[in-house]
Amino acid sequence: HWTTGLGLLPWMFALALVAIATGLFSRFARRDGQVVAVTAVLIAAATAGFLANEERRIAAAPAIHDISTNLDDPPAFRTLAIRSDLLSGVPMVDRPGYQALSPRDRWKAAHFEAYAGLRTIDFEGDRTGAVRAAVASARRLGWTIVAIDEAGGRVEATTRSRYFGLADDLALRVRPAASGKGTSVDLRSVAREGISDHGRGARHLRAWSREIVRR
Repeated sequence: HWTTGLGLLPWMFALALVAIATGLFSRFARRDGQVVAVTAVLIAAATAGFLANEERRIAAAPAIHDISTNLDDPPAFRTLAIRSDLLSGVPMVDRPGYQALSPRDRWKAAHFEAYAGLRTIDFEGDRTGAVRAAVASARRLGWTIVAIDEAGGRVEATTRSRYFGLADDLALRVRPAASGKGTSVDLRSVAREGISDHGRGARHLRAWSREIVRR
C-alpha cells in the first residue's frame, strides 16, 4: 500500500547513507574495485538526494487534497465521481483563530497560504480553442482524458504518480472573461486517497497552466 511505501522512505534514505559510507570505505581503504566503489557512492548519493527531496516536499505540503485555481467556485466534476470527504482532516485547527473557522474556510486558508500563486488563466482564444488547448496539453503531460465538452467548456482527466501509483482527478472549466475579451480557465485537482496530496495537485495545475498558455 502507498502508506507503507511512504513509511519506508526514511529507512530507504538511511540505507542509501550506509551504502555511501560503505562505498567510501571501499574507495579509500581497499586497492581493488575502485571503479565499482565510486560508482556505488554516486548511485547511493543520487538515491539519497531523491529521497531527501521527496521527504522535503511531503513535509512542506499542507494536509489538503483538493487544489484549485478558484477557491470560491472550483470547477465541478460531472463525469468522474470524486471522494465525498473533501473537507475531512483540514489542518491548522490548533492555530490562533482557526478553531472558530468552518472546515471550508480552514481549507481556503491552508490552500492560500501554500499555493497563493495558483490563479485563473486568461486565455486569448474562445471557449472551443481553450478546451482544445487544454486537451492537447493534458495529453502532452501523459494524462488520461475522461471527458471533453467543447460546448460546455469542460474537460476531465486522471493521472497517477510515477512511484506510488497515487491517482488524482482533474477538472477544467472555461468561461467568458469578465473583461469581455477571451476566456477564463480554471483548473482543479483532487487526490483519490490520503488527507494530503503531498503537493501533487499544485504541480499538476502549474504544469497544465504552462502547457495551455504555450499553445
